[in-house]
Amino acid sequence: MDILAFLANLPAILGQHLATIMGLVFMDVVIGIALAVKTGLFDWNEVAEFYNTNVLPYVIGYVAVAGGLFFIAPELLPAGVAEALALVGSWLGFGAIASQIVFGSLLPNAKALIIGRFQGGNPPTIVG
Repeated sequence: MDILAFLANLPAILGQHLATIMGLVFMDVVIGIALAVKTGLFDWNEVAEFYNTNVLPYVIGYVAVAGGLFFIAPELLPAGVAEALALVGSWLGFGAIASQIVFGSLLPNAKALIIGRFQGGNPPTIVG
């Protein structure tokens, strides 16, 4: 697969994963903002910083890893192995990113928002 074909087919290749990641990020941002407003720590600059340091690296990294796996030279591998490797790699990358968003930020912020206290006595960040 060449780079132009990959870029043209990017929504079909990674669309389901990217849509899920962006949905999780959106939920994380909304819950984080609600928690920050509730605790009086809200700052728009922190939201921009979150997108700059967390969202963009996740999306760029996922597209780079999944995309790189789609460019493995199929003629060097047995029939069907390159496609399977690309599929497994994209799912592993998706799983790692999604679990980090959910368990690293989304659930702790939701728990703090609902329960009203923070783990370890530390105030939460806005998001992430």
